[in-house]
Amino acid sequence: LTALDAAVAAALRGLGPDARIVVVLRDRAGLELDDVARIVRRPPADVAVLLGPARDRLRAALHGAVPAPGTAT
Repeated sequence: LTALDAAVAAALRGLGPDARIVVVLRDRAGLELDDVARIVRRPPADVAVLLGPARDRLRAALHGAVPAPGTAT
């Protein structure tokens, strides 16, 4: 487990369970919004509403943990 993996895991744990599952399915697994909605049995609009703030929280939690493009690691 790299430091970045640990940071992502910790940031995901900071989300509520509904937000966490939609982020993992959409952004990590790469599923389409409609597919995520079917899996979690919610309308696509509800999934989209969950994704926005969840992504914002992840960005804030990971700020500084992810090297900027083009920087040495």
